[in-house]
Amino acid sequence: MRIISGESGGIKLTYPEDENIRPTSSRAKEGIFSSIQFEIEGKTVLDLYAGSGALGIEALSRGAKNAVFIDKNDRAVKVIEENLKRANYYEKALVIKEDALSYLKKLYKTFDLVFIDPPYSKGILQKTLNLLEQNLNDNAYIFCELDKIDNEPETPEFLEKIKTYKYGKAKIIKYKKR
Repeated sequence: MRIISGESGGIKLTYPEDENIRPTSSRAKEGIFSSIQFEIEGKTVLDLYAGSGALGIEALSRGAKNAVFIDKNDRAVKVIEENLKRANYYEKALVIKEDALSYLKKLYKTFDLVFIDPPYSKGILQKTLNLLEQNLNDNAYIFCELDKIDNEPETPEFLEKIKTYKYGKAKIIKYKKR
């Protein structure tokens, strides 16, 4: 797994060896970032259920201002921190070991770009989307990953569903704040 593009393009990232953590495929990552390639510069990023941190780190490589990474898994947090150091973005990042839903319930910061990649088939995605309303800047983008066989969540009123992409076993849903 590598950073695809930007100032750190080509740097190899690792991911936690844990059966509950699956990295976003390179193809899906390329699709996500191709769809917003001119809208990343200077943006603030939230990477929920971050796993390896690959999505947030890709955004930093492409010019995002800073990123917050949330994961409750000890191994994931350690790997995210190692990947940030490897890519020289540790100073632009905040890594928090906490359950994403608990974090969102007390969050007071706003973001321009949010990645949500929760464990598949657990019903967590809908809860996560519903908690985001107060934490999005105008015109913020949200990307959600889910299993291709899972039903898509209901779109909250504060979001507009832009498109659903399919990559292998995963679906990526792109939203924009209304």
